[in-house]
Amino acid sequence: MVRIWGSVEGDILELLSDGKPRSMRQIQRELGRQWYTVYYHLKEKEKNLIARGCVEEERVVAPTENRAQDMYRYRITQKGLEGCPL
Repeated sequence: MVRIWGSVEGDILELLSDGKPRSMRQIQRELGRQWYTVYYHLKEKEKNLIARGCVEEERVVAPTENRAQDMYRYRITQKGLEGCPL
């Protein structure tokens, strides 16, 4: 198992702070992180970035299509820009 280094959530918020929406695949590649690490902090963790309102998710493909990591785009919210609470 790969050990997680640094602040994953902080890195995601810093990357998204330029205002450009990105897919999970783009976030993973730009941060150089494992796919599951990015997924866990965005969606799976109990108090994840989306649940806390720091990042919003928008679907970019039709409901009948499935393109896994490129199905959604993630954009930082005003709450995320001001400092996301833990």
